[in-house]
Amino acid sequence: MKKEDVLLRSREENKKGDELQKSNKSKSEGYGYYTISIILLVFAILTEFDAVKGVVDIFGMQIQFRDFCFLSMILSLFVECISKYYFLRKKRYLAFSIFWAIGFLAGMGRVFGL
Repeated sequence: MKKEDVLLRSREENKKGDELQKSNKSKSEGYGYYTISIILLVFAILTEFDAVKGVVDIFGMQIQFRDFCFLSMILSLFVECISKYYFLRKKRYLAFSIFWAIGFLAGMGRVFGL
């Protein structure tokens, strides 16, 4: 084969992206979700020991910082699972996303007294 043919075939095979790039992108997105969840969990735990406290004011509604951290963490886990289900189409991620959605709605109900 000629050099040009090999290069053309290689370009066609890599149109959707290199496997290493796809893998690195997927890993970095996963690490981002986990990092945010861990940070929120640490803040939520610190509120249990009164090291961090306060109230978050959103559209005139006041939410305890502890509840805000837990709800944000649950919401980020829901987004992670639903996006994994969307891209990978594995039913376990759908089940996890339903679990986290129910947890988020229950938490919202508890916070706002619904």
